[in-house]
Amino acid sequence: MKAPAPAPDFVVEDHGSVVRLHHRTPRARAWVSEHLPADRMTWMGATIVEPRYLGAIVEGARAAGLAVA
Repeated sequence: MKAPAPAPDFVVEDHGSVVRLHHRTPRARAWVSEHLPADRMTWMGATIVEPRYLGAIVEGARAAGLAVA
C-alpha cells in the first residue's frame, strides 16, 4: 500500500480578483515572514495576493523546497 502524500506547506485558493495563500506549516510561515512584505494583507490566517504576483511567490516557495497545492 502506498503511503499518503505529505500535506502541502501552502494551499492556494483562487477567488478571481484575489488569491488566498494559506501557510499550513511552520516552514511556510517562516518563508512568508522572510520573503513577503511585512505590511502584506492577511485575512483569517491567509496572505491575500493579487493574481499577477502569485506565480513568482509560488516559484520562490518551490525553489525553497516547499510544497504548494
